[in-house]
Amino acid sequence: MDVKDKIEELEYEIINHCISCFYILIHHEQTMQNMKYELIFKSEKDKKKFDYLLNFQEKELVYQLIKEECVVECMKIFPETLGVKKFEALYPFLKISNKNEIPHLKVDRPRNEANYFQTIGILKKYIDNESCKKISHMYGYSLGYLIEMLIVLNHLKNSIPKYKTQIISSTVDSVFNDYINLNPWVYGIDNPALKVRINKARAAQKSANPLIDVKYKIMKNILNNEVEKHGKWENPHQAVIKNLDLIYEKFKDFDKKILEDKVVELKSEIKNCSSEVERDNFLSKVDSINRALKKNHPYDVEDINLPYNTLDFDRILIKRLRGEGLKLKRILVDEYFLK
Repeated sequence: MDVKDKIEELEYEIINHCISCFYILIHHEQTMQNMKYELIFKSEKDKKKFDYLLNFQEKELVYQLIKEECVVECMKIFPETLGVKKFEALYPFLKISNKNEIPHLKVDRPRNEANYFQTIGILKKYIDNESCKKISHMYGYSLGYLIEMLIVLNHLKNSIPKYKTQIISSTVDSVFNDYINLNPWVYGIDNPALKVRINKARAAQKSANPLIDVKYKIMKNILNNEVEKHGKWENPHQAVIKNLDLIYEKFKDFDKKILEDKVVELKSEIKNCSSEVERDNFLSKVDSINRALKKNHPYDVEDINLPYNTLDFDRILIKRLRGEGLKLKRILVDEYFLK
């Protein structure tokens, strides 16, 4: 898949998602009363727990069921009374496919650039709408996030002649990860292959140590602050290496705080121990952490994985930083991105 196809695949996915939210939004009151969610469960045991249709007001519970992975699929059922013909008359460049047998609203891609920005313009008008705020609360993310992604993708498509292919490709991957991190309610709308990719990426995220992202953000904050003092760097390698001592010290402080908080947590749990054996086990863990804190960083504690503490942690940071593509324009010189 070339880089333009890669952009358009994700762009079409987000447009579908965005317009689906928009369609629900402009029929908010009627939708709240009529739209149902049919749950398809992993097992009969799970089905017995939650064997019913949930209405839209109870969507947060459905969302929780999916997060807990007891639900295989959630199928939206749209009644025919939601005014498809009226919607298409108002917005002729958007085609809605409204069938009970599909779990989403399929939206034809805007036919040209004018239609594209007409769509964006209409969506922007609704961002501060009260109904939009309610739906954003239920979905856990704003319609504005989706619009920002569409604008970035459109900019990338127009920038293909200007920037290195790898830079464009990395930026698309970064937007893709941002999209997944929103935990979108509907996804893979008209592309089963993309849905598989999203599911795989989500599975990988679940198995990853959450501290990896936290420490990476610490590094990004350092680079954003230091660039104001010293100017932009030539590439990701130089950005990390020039600030490696500071990054290391901040990571050390972060790791120390994690361990100190763990000691407090364990001491609190000791008070509730029901047996001497359980109490001794907690005390042993506290002693292990305290011994680690007395030694030089990196701290080595059993059962506590503190990331970016290997000898090649700088190489790992550089590789991830490089993957952000055009998002690094704030800290890297323009020559790095240009063909």
